[in-house]
Amino acid sequence: MLQTTQDSLRPPNEAIQICSKNNGCSGANRVIGTLYQGDRPPVGADLTEFSLLVLCAIEWQPRARDGVFIGVPEVYHCPLDDDGWRPLEDKEIRAIKTCAHTVAEYLKAGKKVLSTCAMGLNRSGVVSAMSMRMAYGLTAKQAIILVRAARGGALSNGAFVRLIETAQI
Repeated sequence: MLQTTQDSLRPPNEAIQICSKNNGCSGANRVIGTLYQGDRPPVGADLTEFSLLVLCAIEWQPRARDGVFIGVPEVYHCPLDDDGWRPLEDKEIRAIKTCAHTVAEYLKAGKKVLSTCAMGLNRSGVVSAMSMRMAYGLTAKQAIILVRAARGGALSNGAFVRLIETAQI
């Protein structure tokens, strides 16, 4: 379990660029420890520094075997819809929890994880927050604070925030 002092809840403020030779760059921020959260990495991006890439954008689910990314050992597909105007369906809640559990296992092993979605705010944010609760025993409030501090504007989807706040971990 992570010691949750006031200092440990301060954002690391580490921003990184994930670039490809021909398709530009995307951004990511370290949330805590080995957990990074960002927007969709460009095709051809070199992701060798990460042990796990999590793809949360329902509209973008390329397979690693298609050669879309370079060097990432494992890609986890967690396609989520970012519609905060409706309650989450049971299958969506199960998908988020399953994905967060996988991420939490990587974090507990000290492996570097990149959680992504289209803008790196809501879908990747719910996975990041839930995985921190599972891996480090953080409260919902602590996890939400860390995600929002790392990614300005994150977790504006009320359905995701309610899940983070009410889920049994």
